[in-house]
Amino acid sequence: MQALPRWLPALHRLYGERIRFVLADPSNSLDFLNHMGIKPEDAPMVVLHDTARNDAKRFLPRDKVGGANGGKAVRAFIDEYMGSISAPAPAEDKQEL
Repeated sequence: MQALPRWLPALHRLYGERIRFVLADPSNSLDFLNHMGIKPEDAPMVVLHDTARNDAKRFLPRDKVGGANGGKAVRAFIDEYMGSISAPAPAEDKQEL
């Protein structure tokens, strides 16, 4: 299994009370990936799965998740979603994403 993304702890502090973060390693989570409609070659990616409202899934593809700006892209993805359901964005976290 790969190391956790360095931006994950900061995002968990910001959103952990409202969003559950699940990491699925394609080498041992194929059933989960298939259920979510994700091909192993598409990992790593971010999926927002809204089980409380309409079971909708939103995907942030792997080319947006990696690299130096991955944490910022994931935060913007989550903030956009939270805004679409009228949930306020969390206060700024001091740790770099």
